[in-house]
Amino acid sequence: MGHWRGRDRSSVSIDAFSGASASLRVTAAAAYLATVGGGKIIVPQGTHTWSETVNINSSNIFIEGAGADGSHDVGTQGAQAGTTLNWTGAAGGTMLSYSSVSGASNQKMRGGGVRGCLFRANGGGVGLDIQSLASGLFEDLGFNEFTVSGINIGCVATLGEAKDTQENRFSRITGRQITQTGAVITLDGGSDSNASMNYFENVFGVHKDGNAFVFNNCDNNIFMRLRAFRAVDGTGYPVVFSGSDTALGQVARSNVFIAYSANAAGIAKGTSTYTHASHDNIFLASDADNATPIPTIEAGATLWWTDTKNAVTQFGTHTGTADVAITGYITIKDNGGTSRKLAVIA
Repeated sequence: MGHWRGRDRSSVSIDAFSGASASLRVTAAAAYLATVGGGKIIVPQGTHTWSETVNINSSNIFIEGAGADGSHDVGTQGAQAGTTLNWTGAAGGTMLSYSSVSGASNQKMRGGGVRGCLFRANGGGVGLDIQSLASGLFEDLGFNEFTVSGINIGCVATLGEAKDTQENRFSRITGRQITQTGAVITLDGGSDSNASMNYFENVFGVHKDGNAFVFNNCDNNIFMRLRAFRAVDGTGYPVVFSGSDTALGQVARSNVFIAYSANAAGIAKGTSTYTHASHDNIFLASDADNATPIPTIEAGATLWWTDTKNAVTQFGTHTGTADVAITGYITIKDNGGTSRKLAVIA
């Protein structure tokens, strides 16, 4: 909560600006705040028409609504939201973009964020697009039924400094993707930059035939309590770690998940799908009480796994379990049940 720096800055309501839709009024408010060094835009309680993409290209601009809503098993989705942003623009469009301005002499944006809003797609492609932003804060947000991704994180083409999207914090994020196959969150990058070193906590995705959380070119992101629930008869993966046909440095790698929970197996893509395999993504204290399955691991991929009932590590296609009595070394058992020496303990 203390990171929500918009509270201490200039605050303006969209009601003070003219425009036929809330998105036009937010655009006008953002243009004003850019001239005074940033601040907070208040989007009042209610359902608001969002007719075109809002592009935030200046640092330290915050948007605050009256609260989002989670995913429900009964009744109308979004009925408890304080502020709903209702997309009425072109099919496949993007609702809100936080993006540095691409250019060889330009700096990366810093600060800003969104709080307390439900994004309703109505055929929209992306709810929140974040490109080359550092130190942003995004919390209490909901994303319903996007065709591409509720949140899409990547990098612009060119900056005068490192382009990576880093050091952003995401908290209390819910996505619902039952009628559409878009992701809840997608992390990606380019040839020389990516989404890395961001922090996510209390993130929940409900999905069916689409993949809930897609990790492409990304590394060293931390997820604290990520949950995914696949609907009955669904075919999508809760998590996907992609490889790359271009370079080893463009795969999903070294991302850490603490207290992960899902009702279906994810997948770590390997050399049967890509030239370069995903590697070294780490799961700690995964939810064994609810029988969270270990992801499928394709040939060449690696993934590390522990759960809340025992210490089991997945090495490629081998599963290793520590011996009950340790007498100088640890063994693992391969898929055929043969014990293999893993390490000598000094």
